[in-house]
Amino acid sequence: MNKTFTPGHSLLAPLRPLDISERPIRHDIILSESETRAVVARAKQLGVSLSALFKAANGLAQLKLNPVPPREDIYFPLHVCNVSPERYLKPSVNPKTYFTSSLSLMPLRLHMAEPLRKGSEKATLIMTTKRIQEQFDKYLPNPCIPLASSILARQSLSRTDQKATPDTNLPMLPWRCDFEYLGVVESRMSTRQGCIIIDNVCITLRTTTVMSVRSWTIHRKLHFQVEGAAAWGDEFLKSMLKETIRIGLLVVNDGEL
Repeated sequence: MNKTFTPGHSLLAPLRPLDISERPIRHDIILSESETRAVVARAKQLGVSLSALFKAANGLAQLKLNPVPPREDIYFPLHVCNVSPERYLKPSVNPKTYFTSSLSLMPLRLHMAEPLRKGSEKATLIMTTKRIQEQFDKYLPNPCIPLASSILARQSLSRTDQKATPDTNLPMLPWRCDFEYLGVVESRMSTRQGCIIIDNVCITLRTTTVMSVRSWTIHRKLHFQVEGAAAWGDEFLKSMLKETIRIGLLVVNDGEL
């Protein structure tokens, strides 16, 4: 049986060569409390999570910065989507009292042919978000989801067609951007220790060809951070962060779809 090949979308490799010895670049943008309330309320009204909303926005930002020909179907392999398996912990375990990984992965895939045919950027965002939320709703109740990380990692390591980067001898992955919403910081740690108040957190992960856009909520404000290798260039990293936020906030704009 013949199957039509649908390419996975990624970003164009930068012209600057990758040098993992260079310090990564990070930029942050913080929404106001009023902006955060508005986007949270709208997400609840749509029946979607902030994770699904801004993961969709980030995918559309990648399309904005690396467009595809009209009417061509492409998909985003979203298998790096992190979810918390804390619901499977025993009642006696308090997540705030231990330090260990509480993330697992979901094997998501998002086809974009139909959303891209929508008449407006806002309508495309909402359809894309709901497609991602549908996959969240499918996988999250599965009791085997905490085991997904090991399976996906094994599949990745078994690939023999990946070239190695010259400076690390690690597999050369596609140049891409991943998005993760990490939740409410106060649900995982106390932000007040006596007279000391934690205003924010900083997250870093040295990567090669993968740019990361992360988001979390602390003190009722949504925080966004982009981080990537210096090879991406300062302006491109800023553009990815700003486009992700701009597109995500379309849901709170007035106007018809």
